[in-house]
Amino acid sequence: MYGATEPDAHVTIDGEPIPLRPDGSFTLRFALPDGDYALRAKAVSVRGDDARVARLAFRRRTAYRGEVGPHPTSPALTAPPAEQRAR
Repeated sequence: MYGATEPDAHVTIDGEPIPLRPDGSFTLRFALPDGDYALRAKAVSVRGDDARVARLAFRRRTAYRGEVGPHPTSPALTAPPAEQRAR
């Protein structure tokens, strides 16, 4: 996930703080196994008088054709917690 806001804003994804780069941009990487997901992104100004909220909902369904072997995955990438999956 990639986004940008004012450099001094406070950004969270599902309540978890996201560190910003000096220009206000951010990147969040995570593994997405097949499933339904809903994430809430929120940015609040440093003064707390302005906020933006987005609900990101998406589904992943992988279709395999032919033989598919194992593929190495970076151990640094983890799936979002189960409570972030949409019902």
